[in-house]
Amino acid sequence: MVFHDTHNDGLVTRGITIERSVQQRYRAPSFPTSNDTITIRVESSFEADGHVTSASIQQVGNTFVIEQNVEVVCGPITPPPSFPLIVSQFQVGPLTPGAYNVTAHINVTPCFVPFTQTAAFAVTPPLNTPTLDRPGLLLLGAALAVSALMILSERR
Repeated sequence: MVFHDTHNDGLVTRGITIERSVQQRYRAPSFPTSNDTITIRVESSFEADGHVTSASIQQVGNTFVIEQNVEVVCGPITPPPSFPLIVSQFQVGPLTPGAYNVTAHINVTPCFVPFTQTAAFAVTPPLNTPTLDRPGLLLLGAALAVSALMILSERR
């Protein structure tokens, strides 16, 4: 997880999460790389039952603009609401290296005012770690062994 921004104003808890799927076996960098699949998730939880009626994302340069339409139930609810987490998720990567902004416009009907969420994240170039296949490792091991024997034989 690269970024998670959450706000709670008493009636609505909301946040944007930017995640990456890592396909490396070893320690991953702290920022997504241009090799990673990146997912942007918009999350809201209202003090009322609700659901997403539509959601879309558009990329303009290095900015993602999300439009999410949410319908919630107004007034007294029996039984009490379950405060569901309302989520829209978008797979946007891999992306080229650079800085990216996310703006999410959440239109809530009929009893909440629309609001906007923002986030930013960076994508870095992939790590260029040189690797050797099995024959390359054997050749390297043999070369090191021969070098060690030559150094030891000179010392005698």
